[in-house]
Amino acid sequence: MDYIYLLFKILIFLKQLSIISIIIMEITKFIFEILGALGAIGTFGAFVMLFIKDKYKQDQIDKLTNITEKLTNIASTLEVQNDNLAKQLRASVLPELWTNGIYQDANGIDFKINLSNRGEIAKLIKFELESDDIILHNEHLPSDLLKEEERWIFCESNCEKRHVDCKYIIYVIYTDKLGNKYKLKIKSAKNAYPVIVGNDLV
Repeated sequence: MDYIYLLFKILIFLKQLSIISIIIMEITKFIFEILGALGAIGTFGAFVMLFIKDKYKQDQIDKLTNITEKLTNIASTLEVQNDNLAKQLRASVLPELWTNGIYQDANGIDFKINLSNRGEIAKLIKFELESDDIILHNEHLPSDLLKEEERWIFCESNCEKRHVDCKYIIYVIYTDKLGNKYKLKIKSAKNAYPVIVGNDLV
């Protein structure tokens, strides 16, 4: 009887031990599930922080882009204003050269071309000639051509042509009071009459 009772006690102990093991396993499983959940929460938290950092970086990029666009617009506006001021300043000192015709000397060889100025003062630097029919002389350069004044460009035929049949192009290089350089183009027309066909800033 004692053996049977002892065996019964052992069986009861083993059953209790089995229950305890199951409980321990369940507790362990639960702990691992909690740890897994905490890991997932940590991963999610890291993702959220990364998103927040990326959002902050994007906001900074957007702000810098906006500032850059504003500075670009300001620079463009200032450039336009500077161009306008430069044009206004250049116009305020701009000479206005023109020609009032041609005059032939009595010898039939020499003639002179009128050059007048109804703008601001011009400093005549040099004359450049393109012609097989004439030569220039007595240039008296450099010289100032004041407002409402005139002077002559002296020419001479170097061929058998009459002066009215001579062909020529004369470039007048001059500057204004600010030192801006211009190139006036005078071309012979009918009867060698001088015509201004160009006046460019160079």
